[in-house]
Amino acid sequence: MKLVCPCCGATASAKAWESDMEARKAMQAIVGLPHEVAVESFGYLGLFRPQQRALSWKAALRIVQELSALVASGHVQVKGKPSRPCPPDVWAVGMRQMVAQRDTIARPLKNHNYLRQVVWQLADKLDADLEARRYQEERNGNARAERQQERQIKRQEEVVLTEAEQETLKKLGLDQTFKRMEAAQKNREK
Repeated sequence: MKLVCPCCGATASAKAWESDMEARKAMQAIVGLPHEVAVESFGYLGLFRPQQRALSWKAALRIVQELSALVASGHVQVKGKPSRPCPPDVWAVGMRQMVAQRDTIARPLKNHNYLRQVVWQLADKLDADLEARRYQEERNGNARAERQQERQIKRQEEVVLTEAEQETLKKLGLDQTFKRMEAAQKNREK
């Protein structure tokens, strides 16, 4: 069985790559990445390939290990900007965007700084969207809670007035009429 590397175009048998210790370590490192990142890693590795040569397995291993550390942190940090929470799927989207724009990127890449910038922008937008959604839910929840609280206060005031009125009605002997009026009011509220 012949395998073709999607990064460098090298063709070799599966046995040949299996016997290369650095190739085996690189493949193990890729398999150790979160699934969505591992799927995008081969195209991303191609951005590090020198123009006239293949990307060495040793370099591929180093790049994958660095990528693994970035993804595992759960955050993305860009110099001069606040850290943002960043799940693996955001890293995968950033890698996919970079591969799609490979013709506009100066290659070969030397490090992951460009990826961090792309991913930070995605994570920042995601964080802003989540914050806006939480704020809206909080506002909606607070508005509902405020309306419920107003209704509760109004009912309590009605009960207080009703108790005072009930004492008066009892003195006058009209407490049965009051009970019928109260029942009618509850039916209207429903």
